[in-house]
Amino acid sequence: MDKIKLYGIRNIDEINDEYQIKNNTFGNNVGNSLFRMAVYRTVDWSKCEIVKSIEDTDVFCLLLANSFAQYFKEGLQNFTKKIVDYNKKTVVIGVGIQNTKEFADETLVSALKEFVKAIISRDGSIGVRGSITYNLVCDIMGSSQGIYNIGCPSMRYFGNELPMQKKRKIFSDQLKIAVNFTPYGDTDELTLFYDNIWRSFPNSFAIMQDQCEALLLLEDRDIPDYRVREMLPSYKQHFMIRQNRCRIHPNTRRWIETMSTFDFCIGSRIHGCVAAILAGVPTLLIAIDERQVEIAKFNRIPYIRQGMVSRNTSMSALYEFACENMGEIYENYDKNLKIYTDFLQLNGIPVNDLYKNNNDEGGTL
Repeated sequence: MDKIKLYGIRNIDEINDEYQIKNNTFGNNVGNSLFRMAVYRTVDWSKCEIVKSIEDTDVFCLLLANSFAQYFKEGLQNFTKKIVDYNKKTVVIGVGIQNTKEFADETLVSALKEFVKAIISRDGSIGVRGSITYNLVCDIMGSSQGIYNIGCPSMRYFGNELPMQKKRKIFSDQLKIAVNFTPYGDTDELTLFYDNIWRSFPNSFAIMQDQCEALLLLEDRDIPDYRVREMLPSYKQHFMIRQNRCRIHPNTRRWIETMSTFDFCIGSRIHGCVAAILAGVPTLLIAIDERQVEIAKFNRIPYIRQGMVSRNTSMSALYEFACENMGEIYENYDKNLKIYTDFLQLNGIPVNDLYKNNNDEGGTL
């Protein structure tokens, strides 16, 4: 039996870290690697093979993350043209909006409509990563045909073997804390909050995600001025860099392994928080936008909005809140896993045994 030919999926972890950083294989943010590797790991490769061109594929797989956005409008238009020109079945896996307010722009609405129509008319499907995106796209299209709310694939990295939460430790200033942050999205007050953690908890680290941060650590290459914030480790004289307390991992396996050494993770990067959850670490997302909220709600990730945090917010209270609410992730995990794998199989993409849920209840598309 011939294997199903797939285009658009890749094993990112087979590429060494330095090459990934210098060549930006992760699209500026290593969170994209976690997203892409989770999809790669899902597929039953005994029944599928990767091809190098759209022309040769049976299924054109698009892993677009938060690409229903103003910054990616031309990208949507270019993909629409490719889908029409190649006339291939296309499956979008895990896409989301950046901000609903952007859709006041009719040109973005038009680009999204044409993109969705091109996919649906060729027997394809769009799997979005949360209810905000789902409701917006259905409203724009006037129909839910071919549109499914499947959640973010990143959370499915381990299939049905998600590590359970580590034993809660007694809160103290000796906790090993991972802090992730968004230089271009965090408020000044939130940035001061991070600075206070790094100064008050000697075992705290800064977990980075962006290419420019990786280049700063790897080559001492300067970060662009517009991204430099005094309280963040965005310049080589920052005390966190001088003390070797910053980490970034393009390789998803090593990223998760590193996170497993922590007692608590907090911050405003959704994939930084997902990596910690995949390592069984109590985690609290500080949500700065709608895309993060919809992912957190779908997966029951403990979160608060950034406006709730000041430089003096009690870390012990946040730690207790995260620990007490992590259980909802595991209670809903099997159902959400089945939603995701059902979507792939509905579109002719077989999943391997690690992703076949033993619980047949729930998880309907």
